[in-house]
Amino acid sequence: MFPAVVLALTMTLTSVPLTPGDTTLKLAVGDLERSYLVHVPPGYDGTKPMPVVLAFHGGGSNPAQMVHFSGLSDKADQAGFIVVYPAGTGRVAEALTWNAGNCCGYAQRQNIDDIGFVTALLNDLVRVVNVDSKRVYATGMSNGALMSYAVADKLAPRIAAIAPVAGPMGTEKCQPAQPVPVIHFHGTEPGWQPTAATRSRRKKLCPTYPRMGCM
Repeated sequence: MFPAVVLALTMTLTSVPLTPGDTTLKLAVGDLERSYLVHVPPGYDGTKPMPVVLAFHGGGSNPAQMVHFSGLSDKADQAGFIVVYPAGTGRVAEALTWNAGNCCGYAQRQNIDDIGFVTALLNDLVRVVNVDSKRVYATGMSNGALMSYAVADKLAPRIAAIAPVAGPMGTEKCQPAQPVPVIHFHGTEPGWQPTAATRSRRKKLCPTYPRMGCM
């Protein structure tokens, strides 16, 4: 009886139209309770559809850190769009990951259905804000970049374009139902997601920085 009451309350809370500011919403996806942070810009009044940017945090991070790291909320206030910061899963709320194919961490090991989560999120979002369904974009950092590729692949009809940062596609094959434009940002310095040009430089750093690994 109690779980049914909780679900009803969750659905009721996420049906209340949002006003400008930050709001964390929760929804049930399978057996899990998932959450996402929504930033609505000051100019929003609900009368006109507004573009949405999904901003996926990196592995070991969380929505609050992504807000400060990306600066997207400030940009949204200037340019007039809604930012959604989905929360991954993990053993602790401060260090979350995404199951984006070959990565990462807790979410991958537990085979979390993150595509199902994003699908439910998009369905839930239209209950609380006026979404321009033709202008829903995705970006993300590192593990979040992989997740951007994942939603472009699996949810192509609902994603207008993606802008992944410092993270490649996490699957060998990508077969979206329709083409999705991509602008990819990737640094040239050695890191967790090296390019072919930086692999040799990364190997030289392995004895000094063993956690970087030798790829």
